[in-house]
Amino acid sequence: MDFLKGLGASWRSHKSLVYAFVVGMLVGPFVSSYFGIQVTSRTARADLHAGIIDLQASLCDTRARAEVKEPGKLDWNARRDLATKFAAMPGQKADSEVESLCSNKLAS
Repeated sequence: MDFLKGLGASWRSHKSLVYAFVVGMLVGPFVSSYFGIQVTSRTARADLHAGIIDLQASLCDTRARAEVKEPGKLDWNARRDLATKFAAMPGQKADSEVESLCSNKLAS
């Protein structure tokens, strides 16, 4: 009987701590995700995709500038055609996002 009294007293003294722990375990992941402390796989994939697009557009820009010395003086259609020509990576089809970003890089 003394054991049950001790257990009840222990529960009463630690009840608020246990409740706080349970609430923290339930709410914690949502809060840390909201503030960017943890990275979800969807965010990681989006960042990777954006990095690949930027890298391919930079390569396109470099290759196009080797052919045309001042692409910023070209009109929009000529820059777009130049970007379309160099946006395709070897063995791949040209991506419209790469073409668009490359064309914007050629404008500056």
